[in-house]
Amino acid sequence: MTSLLSTEYTVRAPVVEDMQAVLDFMAACDMADNGEVAHHTPEDVQEWWRREESWLILTAAGQLAAYASLYDSHRQHTRFHSDALVHPDFRGRGLEAAMLDLIEQRAREAATAAPTAAQITLTAGTQSKDQARRDLLEGNGFAVVRMFWRMRIDMTEPPPAPEWPAGIVMRTYQPDTDDHATYEAVEEAFEDHWDHTREPFEDWIESTQKTTFDPTLWFLAMEGDQVAGTTLCSREPNKGIINKVAVRRPWRKRGLAMALVRHALGEFWRRGMRRVELGVDAASPTNAHILYQRAGMHPAIEWVVYEKVL
Repeated sequence: MTSLLSTEYTVRAPVVEDMQAVLDFMAACDMADNGEVAHHTPEDVQEWWRREESWLILTAAGQLAAYASLYDSHRQHTRFHSDALVHPDFRGRGLEAAMLDLIEQRAREAATAAPTAAQITLTAGTQSKDQARRDLLEGNGFAVVRMFWRMRIDMTEPPPAPEWPAGIVMRTYQPDTDDHATYEAVEEAFEDHWDHTREPFEDWIESTQKTTFDPTLWFLAMEGDQVAGTTLCSREPNKGIINKVAVRRPWRKRGLAMALVRHALGEFWRRGMRRVELGVDAASPTNAHILYQRAGMHPAIEWVVYEKVL
């Protein structure tokens, strides 16, 4: 651990009693970075803590100054994703560099369990506008590998009605009945997505167990008994979220993806939600980012993903 963290701060894993402090911390970071607060729930945070190794960086007075996490994405101790946030009141004091050292040290320790001769990589991300963070990463041997966009539409009129390909029938997801078919359709559709790793079904199904889950916002495009494509959505207090748009290969290039997006936008409009957002790879191999622009969406936030070979 760097001298700054060991002498001026306390570093420890979070516990359930930290929940509200972490939610307040994230809200402060969101407001400083984006001018609005993202909607995180206690269930979201608990899920992160189950899947990731996380650290709270606390002042002597117990104030949460920074938060860091490390995720073994491939579950083989070879590819680690990291995140690091500093409270607006504590930025520019050296915590950013200290946390990066902490994360890299822990990734190297975890990588000792990797298969012999495996390449070990660590990724870290930041908004493209955060030049200080970018300079820090580049100065520590990280290089840009990908760009992602947070795309948005603020609808002022109902979106065009979807035009479904011949033979396609849209319906909503039925819990229990559609679990495995939907999971397999999404995994198949995202096989060619950058850095995709097949998610265990047990982890995937957790999203349907949350109190905020609304199965009437999960849309399945069916051809007979086959799931041809899906749009998995959720809603926050002030906007709709398109979490996944997935079209299986045999049904691509027939207009199904656009129909799914327009159907989701139309449903959000019907429910009174005018702002809708989604995340997308800015270099998507399926040109998904172009499709969303054709649907009227625009990039609102650009994220840069950096990678370092350890």
